[in-house]
Amino acid sequence: MFETFNQVHDGFLFVAIFLAAITVVSTKFLGSDFNWFYGKAIGILLISHQIYFHCMHIWILHTYTVQKCLPLHLCSLSVFVVAIALITDAQRIINAALVWSPAAAMLGLLFPALENAPWNSFSVLEFFWSHILVLVGVLYLALQENFNLSLKKIPVYCSSLIILSLAFVYPLNRLLDANYMYLQKLAEPGPMSAFPAPPGQIPVFMLLFLLLSTIQYCFYISLRRLLKIESVHVL
Repeated sequence: MFETFNQVHDGFLFVAIFLAAITVVSTKFLGSDFNWFYGKAIGILLISHQIYFHCMHIWILHTYTVQKCLPLHLCSLSVFVVAIALITDAQRIINAALVWSPAAAMLGLLFPALENAPWNSFSVLEFFWSHILVLVGVLYLALQENFNLSLKKIPVYCSSLIILSLAFVYPLNRLLDANYMYLQKLAEPGPMSAFPAPPGQIPVFMLLFLLLSTIQYCFYISLRRLLKIESVHVL
């Protein structure tokens, strides 16, 4: 059975670090043509992965339910946001991906809610590959020269995430008796258990999450400066 921070978990974390290193090398040293292909490939992999996920649950495992399988958890939503950003280069979607996605993916990798699953099961493999690809895709986006990271964008996209979660996802949770974005109750154990907020304190949970997103956004800015990546287009 899967256990947090055992050999299997550590192996996936190593893969995440390895792919992140490849992403940095690709962005900085391997030329624009390879870099362009690398980004599009990650985007296509993310979309393909989600198609595979839904097909498996619908036709093979027969476990698809609207209460659990709609792409409304922030991690699942991040897959589509990051994939669209990678494939289209749409500037607003790139900004949304950089604010919404890395914290969700990082928490998922560090605190996976998989304690009772066999380590080689579909749920474990799918979970880690989706989160790893999101993190790698966000890192790729953060290191591109065709836009500029700006702290001024953070309040705008943090606000949009709060509006999305409380005005759309929360009512849908109530309607479907679901728990998307963990707005009904926090996962225990799971990625949201990293936050010391009891169930029901949604504003506190969201503020803590957005604080982590801001810290990671600042990390990307610092990494760009360290690698001396100069922006040629300012959003």
